[in-house]
Amino acid sequence: PLPRHRCCYLVVGSAPILMAASSVAFGQNSPPMTPPEPDQTITVTANLQDTPAKTAPGSITVVTPAQIKSQFNGNAGQAIRERAGILVNSAGSPGRQTDVFIRGSAANQILVLIDGIKVSDPSAPGRGIDFANINLDQVERIEILKGPQSGLYGSDAMGGVINIITQSGRGVEAQATVSLEGHSLGGGTATGQVLGGGRRAHLGLTTSYDQLDGISAARAADGNKEKDGHKITTAHLKTGYDVTDNFSLLSVVRFAKTAVDLDFTGGPGGDDPNSQQRQQTISAKIEGSWLLLDDKWEVIPRVLATDIDREQDNPADTPDDPNTLNQRYRGRIEAAEMVSHHRWRSDCVATVGTRFEKESFRLDDKLDSDNSLPERFT
Repeated sequence: PLPRHRCCYLVVGSAPILMAASSVAFGQNSPPMTPPEPDQTITVTANLQDTPAKTAPGSITVVTPAQIKSQFNGNAGQAIRERAGILVNSAGSPGRQTDVFIRGSAANQILVLIDGIKVSDPSAPGRGIDFANINLDQVERIEILKGPQSGLYGSDAMGGVINIITQSGRGVEAQATVSLEGHSLGGGTATGQVLGGGRRAHLGLTTSYDQLDGISAARAADGNKEKDGHKITTAHLKTGYDVTDNFSLLSVVRFAKTAVDLDFTGGPGGDDPNSQQRQQTISAKIEGSWLLLDDKWEVIPRVLATDIDREQDNPADTPDDPNTLNQRYRGRIEAAEMVSHHRWRSDCVATVGTRFEKESFRLDDKLDSDNSLPERFT
């Protein structure tokens, strides 16, 4: 296995200017140090803390809650695709790997976060992500930071950062909603959501189930009529508790499970009734926040993890079928970090942090054991 590394960084900022040293992947979703003005769009991605978008360093695009509600209906990939300078390329129907390109950069140079948690699959070519399992009902806003961001986020962010921030119950009157939708190609979507917060605690829970009967993934003009659909189940829980006026806790847990029907080839006779890709993703984060020195100093420790279990299964249709496959990929990301913000004055903040991260993957080939790979560290 490759050697593991520990790394740290120092950031000193003044208004929209940031100076960064070293290279480290870093994710966040910190409580605000200073309450924002009501008419400001706030970003937490550009410099690791809540900042008005108009003064944030770098080129940043924010897909706001109003835009999500009025312009989009589906998954986060659709909302990202509409932004200038961004190309979203899907490998097929919803549930398949999706690659994002910002300003011509490679897909593996774009860091994708959900509430500051890295969710790219270490075992996938191009480290792609399945945006189909990120239902927009779960999303509060999407922050897209374009251009090199390695000084704050490490080599994964040479082309940019996409941070998808989910809904929170903080400051929201308790509410519960249920929605049902039907698809013209068969199937439908059911979504349930609970949001609410009190003086000290808040909770946001969203669950969804989407089933689509679909059409053949192989060309219908070649006589392929077997339907290739998908099933997607997601659950997202975000909770927070203000233990004291100066200390708070935040936790995020996310679960997604997809099953997508595939066809092995695209030409005549391409229909394959039992070819399927299945994936299960579990990610989690827990963090604390201490406010010291009259709220001028904030200290935030975090622990984060993502586990992705992906299987490609194509059993034999006939005894002599050569197009058989059964491979299971397991990708895992584990990280711990500590960050400290010190506000010297209203327009000057010093940020110091350290992070340890380990990524690993393995491959189990049930039909060809020689093709299997034991756990590898990256």
